[in-house]
Amino acid sequence: MGALDRTICDCCVCPMQCVLEQLIDKTVSFFLLGTTGAGQFNDATIERVEGFKVFTNKGIVAFHTISFVILNFEPNPPIKVKPTKNDIGECACIEDSTTNLLNSMKKKQVVISDSISGTIDNVGEGIILLKDVSFLGSCFPLFVISKCFIDTISPST
Repeated sequence: MGALDRTICDCCVCPMQCVLEQLIDKTVSFFLLGTTGAGQFNDATIERVEGFKVFTNKGIVAFHTISFVILNFEPNPPIKVKPTKNDIGECACIEDSTTNLLNSMKKKQVVISDSISGTIDNVGEGIILLKDVSFLGSCFPLFVISKCFIDTISPST
């Protein structure tokens, strides 16, 4: 994981690639949002990551459809995210304000998209790490969420 690649995909796709590269040989679940609607890719082992695609033992997933990755384990070492940058790129007007909001809520309980609750652990470029997550009646140690897919966020009550 290095500097941002300075492409139109800097906002969330390149940062998701950096996270997925850290999860090679790990079994995760993906929640996908694509042109055919929402879907889930459960318990897929990541084999390799290249060309904005993640190759798993269950098939190939394009990054731009991944809204979040579910980890049913505590990663060791912890996942690193790309640092946020100040830029005037394609998504800066949305990305910067969302990043500022999420940073102000770090280490606090939040609800995202009315269905995911957890504690904001870290905020990076295009990515949020949410710990101790509750989603659809199940609990998970960690979610990696693409900021491009966050539609609502509120403090947990």
